[in-house]
Amino acid sequence: MELSLTYFLVDTSQTLLVLAARVPSTLGAQLLGWSVDAVFLCVYLPLEAAFIFLFRHWLRDYILTSLKAFRTQLRSLAIFAAVCYITLLLQVPTWEPWPALTIWTGGGAVGMILFVLMGYVLAFRTLRSLLAQEAVENSARQLSAQMVLSERYYQTLLERIEQLRVRDHDLRHHVNALSGLCSAGQWDDVSHYVEGMSRELPKSIRKSYCGNAALDALLGHYEELCTEKKIGFRTQVRLPELGRVEPLHLCVIFGNGLQNAVEASTRLCDGAEGFISVRAVVSDRRMVLSISNRFSGEMARDEGGEPISSKEEPGHGLGLLSIRETARLYGGWCGVTAEDGVFTLNVTLSLDS
Repeated sequence: MELSLTYFLVDTSQTLLVLAARVPSTLGAQLLGWSVDAVFLCVYLPLEAAFIFLFRHWLRDYILTSLKAFRTQLRSLAIFAAVCYITLLLQVPTWEPWPALTIWTGGGAVGMILFVLMGYVLAFRTLRSLLAQEAVENSARQLSAQMVLSERYYQTLLERIEQLRVRDHDLRHHVNALSGLCSAGQWDDVSHYVEGMSRELPKSIRKSYCGNAALDALLGHYEELCTEKKIGFRTQVRLPELGRVEPLHLCVIFGNGLQNAVEASTRLCDGAEGFISVRAVVSDRRMVLSISNRFSGEMARDEGGEPISSKEEPGHGLGLLSIRETARLYGGWCGVTAEDGVFTLNVTLSLDS
């Protein structure tokens, strides 16, 4: 389709240039007795040079940007270009000798030029409008995914606050009990009491994974979640100062990736042992992240080969889309692989502004 579209675009543009040059050259020959060939060359060559300059400095990028965003429309565009080209050849004898130029023949040639040009302008303006609409929809979906992620973390934060409130309340009783034992000199009981408290104390919630406070809190949350669900959790995160990467965007990528990994690990069949492996490093001014987890079944993909969620509940399927859109903000890339029952999410972000 790309070759067909390119062929018809090039042939149509050259045919239009020839038509645009033949009208004034034929008219000049009739009215002033000039040489048709000489006038044709004097008009055609500047038009061709202007077209090449315009194509190199604006038109090429405009067309490629439109087509890159809508590769699924290449067949329709190629058919449209073919119809315009064939209609142009049938209606105007571009390459044959012209009879005397009249209002009808000259007007018909000019009309066909305007018709084809307006058709292409309308087609690509429609594509650009669809591109802008898709960008707005992607932003809305990303914002929705971020809102879902924020709500989840907010709920987790409320639970942590409630846990701390309960622990603070319990700590007062522990202090009173220890104070009473100390006043009575029951040191052996004090020792046993302190040992019991040590066994009940939770693990530190301030574990440092990479030095980024927001990301440390996020990784700590998912490690605790994996511990509760008996899912192996391994991290190798070495991230120095990331410069322009916003902590919120970083958490969107890690959070959505880890959420999908946890959900897949909880649906394993035949008692398979789940695991999640997180690796993030900086290399050549790019952050490289991979999150791997075991999964069961086959990974569903759409027509473009992209993975899709098999769950029908609202909000599912937005995680990977949000990761992909966030990666694009930083000139990055997002891709997935699924081999031997292991799903791997790969993300890169450019650290250069």
